[in-house]
Amino acid sequence: MDQTKITKNKRARREFERRVHTVSPRVPLNRPAWSMVPITFDENDFQVPDFPHTIAFVATTNTAGFTIHNILIDNGSSTDILFIKPFEQMNLDKRTLEPAGNSLFGFGGKKIDTLGKKAILVSFAEGEKVRTETITFDIVNMDYSYTAIFGRGVLSRFKIVIKQSYLCMKMPSPFGIIIVHGDQAAFRQIEGKPILGYSLINKISKNRLSKKQTAKTKLNQGQK
Repeated sequence: MDQTKITKNKRARREFERRVHTVSPRVPLNRPAWSMVPITFDENDFQVPDFPHTIAFVATTNTAGFTIHNILIDNGSSTDILFIKPFEQMNLDKRTLEPAGNSLFGFGGKKIDTLGKKAILVSFAEGEKVRTETITFDIVNMDYSYTAIFGRGVLSRFKIVIKQSYLCMKMPSPFGIIIVHGDQAAFRQIEGKPILGYSLINKISKNRLSKKQTAKTKLNQGQK
């Protein structure tokens, strides 16, 4: 082995050892106290009509000022997706989309080219407790049973904790823990196994937050 290679190997080894033994200072996280409250579940959170089950978590949120039903909560998805039909029903403008960058995979293993990305306000609410965050969605031009897929981006942003067997998820807010229950009936309707007497109406409807909720949302955003 020539001298040049030996020198390079020694230099690379020293650099590796320097990185391994370097201890980075721990920087305190600048997070509000309300975001760090413990989240637990008990029997009061159990509101599932049929149990046990293998049902996916289907939820409803306020998105861009509209009530959006049939949202699939999927912690296996690395991407937050809004499909083109609800995008158009909310009168959002394709010209405002940002470049998508990478293609998506996972729909039957096929490559899906997105139309672009769009930052949209998403709100979860329980009574007067509300929390709103800006989520960047990939807008996908395809027919799909669900209106949107909330993946790990949404779950991480809202600090959501899910108990799947209860079809219950919780998240912190400045006004207390917000509880959201999955819609077992909606899942069966979507998957072609409707519950007797169940009718899915208005997948998307215009529905502004109440004045109290809007005021709390502004307070929430001002505290960040």
